[in-house]
Amino acid sequence: MPSHKKICFAVLFILPLYGDLSIGQMDTMVEKIKAKRIGATTLDKESNLTSPFVMIQNEKGQAVMGDPKSTEVVFTLGAIINDKAFVNKVWLKVGDTLEGYKLIDIGQQSATLVQDEREIKIFLKKSKSILQLNEGQK
Repeated sequence: MPSHKKICFAVLFILPLYGDLSIGQMDTMVEKIKAKRIGATTLDKESNLTSPFVMIQNEKGQAVMGDPKSTEVVFTLGAIINDKAFVNKVWLKVGDTLEGYKLIDIGQQSATLVQDEREIKIFLKKSKSILQLNEGQK
């Protein structure tokens, strides 16, 4: 029985022989690719496009370009030791605030933060230890 590699090799060389494209059809496709396309600057002149960016006003009333996703705070729980949690590279205890969120609970594997009605529970990541300790073996 022929191996899978031989079959794949044969199919790769036989399949193009049965292709439908003529040289003229290939030339037509290449010409379409070479054709000049309308760029964004041309479109902007022809129509009234709005900016895809969100404009936020700072405390002075000036418009500042912002990203709507950047307003979402992301918390990372790095460690829990005794009554403190290492959140976003800062050690916190229950009652401390970070980014407007108050730490209300520290569990064995998680911490809970709350702001207004929004509650966020963050968990420790499982580490993939490359070091294994085998006790009792020599």
